[in-house]
Amino acid sequence: YYSGSLREAVQQAVARLEGAFAVVVISSTEPNSMIAVRKNSPLILGLGDDENYVSSDVQALIPHTKKVVYLGLAADILHEGHINVLLKAKTLGYVIVGLLTDEAISTYKKLPLLTFTQREIIMKNIKMVDKVVPQKTLDYRPNLIRYKPDFVVHGDDWRSGVQKKTRDRVIKVLKKWGGKLIEPKYTKNISSSLIKKEMSNII
Repeated sequence: YYSGSLREAVQQAVARLEGAFAVVVISSTEPNSMIAVRKNSPLILGLGDDENYVSSDVQALIPHTKKVVYLGLAADILHEGHINVLLKAKTLGYVIVGLLTDEAISTYKKLPLLTFTQREIIMKNIKMVDKVVPQKTLDYRPNLIRYKPDFVVHGDDWRSGVQKKTRDRVIKVLKKWGGKLIEPKYTKNISSSLIKKEMSNII
């Protein structure tokens, strides 16, 4: 298909493809061009000062881009406390939110008012968030082992109570690659549970 324009050649070739795909094309005839195209398949762009990257998964970009930050959130009712933690996380690097599934949430508190899909849509549209992934258990370790973040950010309220064991596991697994736990001070007198309680009193 090439007849002087790499972009046009790729467009014509891609028009014949079927199913899901992610394709990156470079050519010696246009050494300063790189064309990436996708359909129903992940394709991540990493932009640098003098170099750019393309990958099908964020893990491949981690060694070449800014530091990776992980947060586990239920995010049923967003409030000031969530925003404070997200703002802190964004100052540290690329923010991945592990969004707890309904099943994960049910292991330590009542089911959320919003569905997972509804909560996911909200999180994906918050400017401090770069990527949203499911966290299928209260245990962070499966996702941490997969993404190997430089930092995990969580309010300091989990140092005691139902999530203390989860916190201890996070610290232990982060040590395997030198990751750090960052714990901003918990925003007092506000939580999703308190907001739900107040709402029930009004209704």
